[in-house]
Amino acid sequence: MKKYLDGRFIHGMIGLFASEDPREREYLKTILHRIYGRFMPLRIRIRDSIAHTCCRTIHELDRSENGIAEFLEIFCSIIHGFSVPVKAEHKEFLRSVLVPLHKCRRLDKFHEQLVACCIQFVFKDPSIATIIFEGLLRVYLFCFIIIIIIIILILILILIFI
Repeated sequence: MKKYLDGRFIHGMIGLFASEDPREREYLKTILHRIYGRFMPLRIRIRDSIAHTCCRTIHELDRSENGIAEFLEIFCSIIHGFSVPVKAEHKEFLRSVLVPLHKCRRLDKFHEQLVACCIQFVFKDPSIATIIFEGLLRVYLFCFIIIIIIIILILILILIFI
C-alpha cells in the first residue's frame, strides 16, 4: 500500500477537493484524514500540499474556495494532536497560511473552520494568540485605514459643497 501512496497520489487527491459536490469533498476528507493517521511518513507531505492549496486560494483571485473548509476541519483535528510545546514549523503554518486566509474574498465559506483552527492553536499554546492577533491586525488594519480615509474624504467633500 505504501508504494502506491506517494506524493503524486496525495497531490492528485488534494486537487479533487476543488469539486463542487460537498458529498465528494466529505468522502475525500475522511479518506485523507485516515491516510494522515495511518501513514506517518506522509504527514509532512499532506500538510505541505494542504498549505500549498490554501496559499493558492489566498493569492489567486479566480481560484475557487471549494475544499478549504474540509482542509481546515482536517487540520483542526491535526492541531488537536500536536505536542506541547508547538513546533516552529506548525507556528509558521499558522503565520503564513491560516492567518492570511482571513483576507480571502469568500471567507464566509470557511470562516467557522478557520476560527476553530486558530482556537485549537491557542488551546495548545496560549502564547500563539499574539501571532494570530498580529496577523489579523496586519490583514484588517489596512482595510480599517482605507475606510477611515474614505470617510474623511467624504466629510471634506460635504464641507466643500456646503
